[in-house]
Amino acid sequence: MLSTKSRSSVLFSVCFLLSGCASMEAVQKYADSSRSTIESVRPVAEDFQASCMRANSAKPLAYYSQCSTEQDVSKAILMVSNVLADYGAALGSLAADELVNYDKDIDGLTEEIKKLKVKGIEDAKVSAIGSLAKFIAKAATSAYQQKQVKTFLNESNSSLVSVTNTLADVINTNYSEAIKLEITSWEDSYQRVERVARNSNPLEWESYSKAQWKTRVELSEKLKAAKNLSESINKIGATHTKLKNDANDLTGKEVAAMVKSFVNDTTPVIKEIKKAFAE
Repeated sequence: MLSTKSRSSVLFSVCFLLSGCASMEAVQKYADSSRSTIESVRPVAEDFQASCMRANSAKPLAYYSQCSTEQDVSKAILMVSNVLADYGAALGSLAADELVNYDKDIDGLTEEIKKLKVKGIEDAKVSAIGSLAKFIAKAATSAYQQKQVKTFLNESNSSLVSVTNTLADVINTNYSEAIKLEITSWEDSYQRVERVARNSNPLEWESYSKAQWKTRVELSEKLKAAKNLSESINKIGATHTKLKNDANDLTGKEVAAMVKSFVNDTTPVIKEIKKAFAE
């Protein structure tokens, strides 16, 4: 009969070989933080069209925009972010020794994204999005288990990195452009009123100016928060690659420290997004 010490040693070895037990703590933290970061995309995506509509207030009616392009960008961003959120949920389920659950119309998803024709999401990038979604479906139908986390990380890494980089670039490029256009409209409107009211109605102008500069500061905060969010999304992919490379030693201190660094980097950005896009 094995001694208590011997049995403990055997159990530890089994846990290590199956990539289970304590080794999954870092993976779970990574998955949870990734999902929280991706959830922060929604208010940014929804503000695309809102920013365009706000900019209308400074334009002559003849130049009014329906903001349909911005609406399409918003839809595409949300669809891509949903795939990444689903991936995070799948990885978290495996790390918690639960089965992956995924049942989505993948072909319908990719076709819809293609139809939107968003700058920065060309067909090759849509294919990567579809590949990631198909991989999640494969993990679900094949009943991947906790011991297959290493396989899960290896097989998904290329698509995961491609999708995170695409989402980050689309947010950083498109949203930055939208907010900068809104700031330009703000400046035009401010200067137009300033020319008329600063000297003729000084008291009213002071009140108006304070309110307008509050709006201007809020726009700058949104621009900065969205840029930082893009960087955090890129880090999801970069950290995933490190996890894949270290998948043989998920119990190691280096993996735990790497995930801790990722969480420490992304948590303040999540808070920044909530503050900048608060209703």
